[in-house]
Amino acid sequence: MGGTLLMRVCFATVAAFVFLGCASARAQEKANQRLAFDVASVKPVAADAKEEYQYRFEPGGRLVIRHFRVIDLIIIAWHLRDFEIEGPAWVSRQGAYYDIDAEATGNPTIDQMRVMLQSLLEDRFHLVAHLQSKVGPYFALRRDGSPGEGLAPTEPGACTHLADYGARAPLPVAPVGTTPFCGFKARLEKWSGGGTAMRFEWQGMPIANIARVLGSELRREVNDETGLSGDFDVALEFRPDNFAGEPAAPGLAESTAPSLFAAVQEQLGLKLVAEKGPVEVLAISHVEQPTAN
Repeated sequence: MGGTLLMRVCFATVAAFVFLGCASARAQEKANQRLAFDVASVKPVAADAKEEYQYRFEPGGRLVIRHFRVIDLIIIAWHLRDFEIEGPAWVSRQGAYYDIDAEATGNPTIDQMRVMLQSLLEDRFHLVAHLQSKVGPYFALRRDGSPGEGLAPTEPGACTHLADYGARAPLPVAPVGTTPFCGFKARLEKWSGGGTAMRFEWQGMPIANIARVLGSELRREVNDETGLSGDFDVALEFRPDNFAGEPAAPGLAESTAPSLFAAVQEQLGLKLVAEKGPVEVLAISHVEQPTAN
């Protein structure tokens, strides 16, 4: 699970932080006009291809995607997580991978390029999908007394925000003489009582970002109901449980690290409360293998 979990965490990180300054998925779907790339190349690649799993929104309207499945492309286009997508079972299991290079004129925003990627999926993969609200389970993140030792307001000037984190994980190194970039890190480490623990670290992040990463880990939406404003530095250590049903992480069976729920309460002074209410999902009714370039 170590590599698989960290890959999932990295992808969750991208989903969590790219949303800074971005519109919601529903706002994208309601765009007044259909945006599309001027040119786009979609190429199948081998599942075991030795290339980096990445995507980048570049200045000047260029999108670069390497080694992504259809489900991954949908996640990027609608800025969702896999558990927020419903559709044919084969979509999640599908093992074909693709490289995409696309360009648009002008200097479109990331929001606009997401909508362009939606258009590309509709044109080339014949995707038919729509956002819908339904009643389902979610977690509310709330305060539980005073902030814990792992939750501290970010000191002014301690880090520099990136306008777009792209798919760079870990974060790029800040230029010499400048403050580090604000962001998120995750790693497995030895736990003092035995076994392993997952360590999450955020620097210069609002609670909404933290809630989103927790939701990606729990595979359930987490709504920020703390009422806390501003940016925070957060350190959280917990037992790497298998919320995604993946193989056990090394050292999990003998780990004495606290559960994620206990760690949030003990280390951050917050709590995760199970609730049921409206949640948003993307319903896929049709998708095919892509048409040729």
